[in-house]
Amino acid sequence: MIVRQFRVTIPISQTLAAVLAFVAVAGCGGGGTADDKSAAEWAIQHGGTVNIVGSILKVDTVEDLPEESFEVQKIDLNQVDPPITDKDLEGLPASESLVYFGLHSAKVTDKGLEPLLKLSGLKELELSYTEVGDNGLDQLAAMKTLTKLYLYGTSVSDDAVEQFKKKRTDCTVYRD
Repeated sequence: MIVRQFRVTIPISQTLAAVLAFVAVAGCGGGGTADDKSAAEWAIQHGGTVNIVGSILKVDTVEDLPEESFEVQKIDLNQVDPPITDKDLEGLPASESLVYFGLHSAKVTDKGLEPLLKLSGLKELELSYTEVGDNGLDQLAAMKTLTKLYLYGTSVSDDAVEQFKKKRTDCTVYRD
């Protein structure tokens, strides 16, 4: 049996074009879920904006959401009017792709934080100037992917922050 090897040289521009064409057709990542779409719609309906994975634009209307499946990277409900409440958060859909959730100046208390626990990929949580206290901070220790937590202007005590840091050495707490 005779085996011959051939070496084919393809210009980098053609290789890059082929890769980009594959990515455009096949997509990148998980491609999003119905929960991502629901989370985006929920945020926009409550006056917020969303960032979609792969886009630098903030989306603030349901009509501007992509028709194809997508992943939500960021939900910004900071200082929306009217402020988000515990009751509003009850309707928050789960999301695995969400990495930032902003609730600066929301009317959220310790009792309203449980829905945030289903944001399984969340890395940054903005809770500055909310009504979150020590009990709420203790609940948030269960969010294993959280790396940044903003608590400026809250009633969270120094002792509660120290206890949180013992449980979650990989999460930085920013506060007054």
